[in-house]
Amino acid sequence: MLTPAETETLRAILAREAAPAIGSQPAKLTTGDVVQILPAADRTFGGMLALVQQATPHQVRAILLRPHRGGCREAWLRLTPPEVARIGTAAPHNPDFAKRCEHSAPGCRRIP
Repeated sequence: MLTPAETETLRAILAREAAPAIGSQPAKLTTGDVVQILPAADRTFGGMLALVQQATPHQVRAILLRPHRGGCREAWLRLTPPEVARIGTAAPHNPDFAKRCEHSAPGCRRIP
């Protein structure tokens, strides 16, 4: 059971969501943004996440973010801005993270 304050907050959120966004435009994509490929845009990769490498008003070049299971480590895609939805920005690269090693993992060795 919701309290009156929680009910009022929920109603305010739903009212804001139902209101049409007047004058709002989709956020411009930049290098380093994480986007989701819309399911209707691509039969194979729809719904997956991608990291934007280059963005122009008419084209987005991105790397598909997926677990590595052998074969190609990077899958490049060319999409149009209406085919993706911006999720956020990727965390900055941390070179020290790549140097870490879990000693409990078999075959693990320290990278100099």
